Amino acid sequence: MRIAAILCICAIIAVGCNTKSDELEKQNAELQAKSNELYKELTNRDEFIGQVMESINGMHENLEGTRVKEQVLLNQTDKLEGTKKASSAEIRQNMLGQIADIDSTLTSDKKKLADLQTKVKSYKTQFASLNKMIANLKQTLDEREASITQLQGRIAELEGVVTQKTMMVAQRDSTINVQQGLISKQTSKINTGYYIIGTRRELKEKGIIAEEGGFLWGLFGSTTILANGFNSSLFTPIDKTTATKIDVDRNISEIIPKRNLACYSATESADRRSASVVILKSDQFWQDNYVVIITN
Repeated sequence: MRIAAILCICAIIAVGCNTKSDELEKQNAELQAKSNELYKELTNRDEFIGQVMESINGMHENLEGTRVKEQVLLNQTDKLEGTKKASSAEIRQNMLGQIADIDSTLTSDKKKLADLQTKVKSYKTQFASLNKMIANLKQTLDEREASITQLQGRIAELEGVVTQKTMMVAQRDSTINVQQGLISKQTSKINTGYYIIGTRRELKEKGIIAEEGGFLWGLFGSTTILANGFNSSLFTPIDKTTATKIDVDRNISEIIPKRNLACYSATESADRRSASVVILKSDQFWQDNYVVIITN
């Protein structure tokens, strides 16, 4: 009986041990499953945070790039504002192209940020630090966008200034051209002398010369002078600054108005059929703009 009792007790203990072992294995399996789930969750969380941070860092890099570009544009507008010369359409188009590039980058980043906000909000675990970073990033994007809008307005104002300057430059150039034309005409007038060659009879008939003084109705002792109101279009123009002589196809009888003989010389050809007036001192010779060469 004792032996039977002992065997019964042992059997009961064995059954109890087997049951406890099964429970421990079950608990261990549950703990392992939870551990795997937690590890997977932590891995997913780390991957999620890594993706979010990568997106945030990328947008910060873009913002830094747009800030640099914006500063370059500001410098360009400052130079344009201070210059006296109107900018060309090519410069203006280049600036507008740079603004469009910056604006495109900001628009793209705003869309990325909106997608990122949705992604973070939909994640089962909320991260206060990530939400704060995203909020700060959104504020920075808004500030950059507002700054670009102001820059666009400034460039629009500069377009008006450039247009006004262009008109002023055009008016100035027109005035300068008119003045240069007047100066050129005046210089040409100052540097131009006029001469006419002919016999005494021919010149009298043309009203170029007249006789003054003398007696017996001017038959004796009269002086030949330029007639009043002579027709200047009958004279030949000559550049006083370059002309050194005037060729005459006949012999020279007289030159009027009278000139100092030291400022010119009248030379005849060997056959005495032609002559030349050689100008020695141009400034003295052309004190009278008109010279009449009377031939025999």
